[in-house]
Amino acid sequence: MFLGSIGFPILINLKDKLFWKIKKQLFPSTGEQTNFIRFDLNTKLVLITSSILVAAGTVLFLIFEYDGTLKDMSFFTKIVQSLFNAILPRTTGFASVNPADFQPSTILLVCLLMWIGGSSQSMAGGVKVNTVAVLFLNLKSIITGSDQTGAFHRAISEKAVLRAYAVAFIATVCVFVFSFILILLEPGQPIRSIIFEVMSALFTVGSSLGLTPVLSGESKFVLCIAMFLGRVGLLSILIGLLGHRGAKGCSFPNEHIIIN
Repeated sequence: MFLGSIGFPILINLKDKLFWKIKKQLFPSTGEQTNFIRFDLNTKLVLITSSILVAAGTVLFLIFEYDGTLKDMSFFTKIVQSLFNAILPRTTGFASVNPADFQPSTILLVCLLMWIGGSSQSMAGGVKVNTVAVLFLNLKSIITGSDQTGAFHRAISEKAVLRAYAVAFIATVCVFVFSFILILLEPGQPIRSIIFEVMSALFTVGSSLGLTPVLSGESKFVLCIAMFLGRVGLLSILIGLLGHRGAKGCSFPNEHIIIN
């Protein structure tokens, strides 16, 4: 699950780095470093952010469910279950314990992990780890007064920063819109189960609190749309439909907007 969530570019970069290390050991260089293979910025951000998410998710899940769904398990099994359940919401819908029995705090944690998802060009959904990393780095640059967003002595393009904000904003709006529609279609169902169902569909996870079998045909059709948009990417669809309508070949005067 972890390998599937970190993305093919990262796996290729790791493979190239490993082969370079092996080649360097077997055939020592004469001093030239022309074929040096390094971890690029994308690989570093994804691996570090993913590791933080897995570690934090494992600890929080263990704390929240220690006397809950993990109550009758040995301490080692609790750790393994916590690790498993910290990884799976970001990429797949396996269930080693019943999500319907989770504490409210655990459900909120799982929703956050589903929202984040895996990395770009991976098998996972979500807004992507790359997006979250860029958002935090941009927030850091704003707080510190830096003119550039970057890490590891590398700058991140302004276009990438704006795209990260667009992806996060669209994903959040979609969660609200689809949840609102399902609440109207299923007025008798718990709101937390509906929101969980929507996020699981929209971010292609596949988990459920047990609501799926009792949904109406209309609600399931709405979730089908959410799954399709989540897999293809709403931003990609919007760019494909409306990207050619933007004003090209001209620039407009700058105007200051007050942002608190």
